[in-house]
Amino acid sequence: MAITTIRKADVVAGVPKAWKRQYEGFKGPGAIEKQDITKKLESLPSGFSAADVKSIIGNESWTDCRCDECGIDSDVLVRIGDDCDYHTRWVDVCATCLSRALTAAGAA
Repeated sequence: MAITTIRKADVVAGVPKAWKRQYEGFKGPGAIEKQDITKKLESLPSGFSAADVKSIIGNESWTDCRCDECGIDSDVLVRIGDDCDYHTRWVDVCATCLSRALTAAGAA
């Protein structure tokens, strides 16, 4: 298992590439809309925000960085576990929840 840092800024910046990878060659219902979204995402200026992505895609799911413990969307998370895949396990935790976990472990 690995411990990695996830920064919301990196997630947001990676959306155009991730979206394209997900929908490149997509032929199902909404294919034209997905292609239009790809073009809009790729044309974003550098330094674009999560709000910019939401305005194009229509939701926050591609930029969401919620702590698995408290559910708060955070600027930084720590991922404990395997790389994301269909058969792996991981947890993404914010600094506040990590601190609470350390306190609980120290009290045990």
